[in-house]
Parts: sequence; structure tokens; C-alpha cells
Amino acid sequence: MPEIGITTPLDKSIIQSGTDITITAFATGEDGKVDRMDFYEGTNKLGEDSIAPYEYIWKDVKAGKYTLSITTIDDEGSENGSASINIEVVDPQ
Repeated sequence: MPEIGITTPLDKSIIQSGTDITITAFATGEDGKVDRMDFYEGTNKLGEDSIAPYEYIWKDVKAGKYTLSITTIDDEGSENGSASINIEVVDPQ
């Protein structure tokens, strides 16, 4: 399985509510071809992408604290999960 991770947003980012958040991810390594990258907030699947560079645009995000992660599915059907990152979305002041 390739190594995977979230590139943006950064862990502990503070983002203004009502904006779209682009979640970008990477997969590197020689062993295993990524067929799909799934994007999650907690256990809620936000979406997926099957073409590198992998990204998902999370639209109109409301204020709150969120945990983001990704999972890859390789060409043999194996899954590999990433470390989680935490972000906070705040209302404008």
C-alpha cells in the first residue's frame, strides 16, 4: 500500500464558516496502485476521487470542530487509512 496523508488543510487550521474547504491528499510509494481516495469527516464520507492529484471540495462548511481523514482503496481492493487531522471552522467576527 502507498503512504497517504492530507496535504491541506493543515492540522489545527482555523477556517471561516461559509467557505468551501478544499481537502487535498497524496499517495506515494511503489507498492500498490490507488484506485480511489475516500474523504471523511469523522465517520461521514464526504466524497471520493480516483484521479491524482486527489482532492475533495467540501462546500459551505458550518462553524464547528471537525476531524478529517482519508482512506485509499488499491487495485487489489485493500484499504489503507490516514492519520486524522483536526480543524475548527468559526463564524466571522
